Amino acid sequence: MFSFVANDDASVLSITCRDRNGVAIDLTTALAVRLYYRIDGGSLQTKTMVIDPDQVANTGVASYRWLSAELIAGKMVAEVEITDASSNVLTSNRTLTYLIRERL
Repeated sequence: MFSFVANDDASVLSITCRDRNGVAIDLTTALAVRLYYRIDGGSLQTKTMVIDPDQVANTGVASYRWLSAELIAGKMVAEVEITDASSNVLTSNRTLTYLIRERL
């Protein structure tokens, strides 16, 4: 199953940030939410995510809208990093994996 299509420019990655107990992390005062990823072992990319404007910040939802040039076919491995109001950093404890297919 594929998560994204190469070169799409309207695809959005939305992630609910949760603590180890599965409770949504309140992003209301977060200084930054960053996405780090590699596609097929390529160079590490860093993108700033936004707190989803359609969600309340305390639901832990952050998103990133892809630019067409960023989505190339392959296997993406990613992680999310939250910097809180005290500049403490929390990184996801599991990597996220997405498959990006070629356009037909």
